[in-house]
Amino acid sequence: MQKEFALRILNALANGIHPATGEKFGADSPYQHPDTVRALFEAMRAVEGMPALQPKGINAARIESALADIENAVEQAREEIRT
Repeated sequence: MQKEFALRILNALANGIHPATGEKFGADSPYQHPDTVRALFEAMRAVEGMPALQPKGINAARIESALADIENAVEQAREEIRT
């Protein structure tokens, strides 16, 4: 798994978003618990300090598409929170 991809997944989870579907987690979700959110952000910091792995045989276009979907979902969730 690429480092950027892993970070985007962790970021989506830490922001209360299902990384595969873009759905917001409910308030009762374990991903919304403050300790879980803190742990996810700590995991992001740890991954950021690690060297990137080189994927083998992974379709880069598919990954980029999935990452764009996650980024859009996170941005939509942020907009909803602001309003």
